[in-house]
Amino acid sequence: MRPPYHRPVSTEGLPFILILSALMAFTSLSVDIYLPAMPMMSASLHGNTELTITGFLIGFCLAQLVWGTLCWLPETLPPQRRVQASLLQVFGNYRDLLGHRQFMRFTLALTFYYVSAYTFITASPFVYINYFHVSPQHFGYFFAVNILGVMGMNMINRRLVHRFALERLLKIAVTLSASAMGLLAVTTYLSVGGLGLMMGLVFIFFAMNGVIASVTTAAALDTVPQVTGAASALMGSLQYGSGILSSALLALFNSGTPFTMALMMASFTLASFVMSYLAKE
Repeated sequence: MRPPYHRPVSTEGLPFILILSALMAFTSLSVDIYLPAMPMMSASLHGNTELTITGFLIGFCLAQLVWGTLCWLPETLPPQRRVQASLLQVFGNYRDLLGHRQFMRFTLALTFYYVSAYTFITASPFVYINYFHVSPQHFGYFFAVNILGVMGMNMINRRLVHRFALERLLKIAVTLSASAMGLLAVTTYLSVGGLGLMMGLVFIFFAMNGVIASVTTAAALDTVPQVTGAASALMGSLQYGSGILSSALLALFNSGTPFTMALMMASFTLASFVMSYLAKE
């Protein structure tokens, strides 16, 4: 009996890029679309709406680890480079990766950075709308400023990676992020600077995502070339799973002022800074 024919999967051209972009957008859209409503939801439901983000990210984090293994996907690698692995073998790879020092340092640099990012994503509706009295209808504009920073730095980073070593770019990016978040923690504690300064410092933080996310991923995968599939899944799981920690902490310790958000962002960005500088030791 003739085996079923599978059309080759094209990984080039604009359609493929658009499909990947749309898939990536679903994750952010699933959370970001109801951020302006979170303060009202908390007041109406008398609960911590931050935990709704926690629940979503738990599911997303676990799916990252098993979805590619359990689903039938067309193979794009040539036969000689394909790896057949059972679910148990895949989780064995995860175990080995968790014990790989170099891989985990780059991975934790990214994970800690995203704890800070999700801290802002979860807390910003309460800070902007409740504390600074931004209209919920206009919250999206304030939030979108940071996305422009990410997009712009991604385009710049395409040129930077051809001129500078990945580790150097990473250290510069996390240093700028940690400095911005340290200043944010100080100014919110002293209640100076207001919304304008906060937006500027957060813009710097998110702009560095264009460097940190791509550089840590490339550097981490380069340390484990034999299991890049499992490594990518584990990094994605920890990256989005980081929001579980930040949203849960905010639900427990939210003080109603920007300082809690700023202190958490500064602390975890500092942890990312430390992991980045330890990465090649």
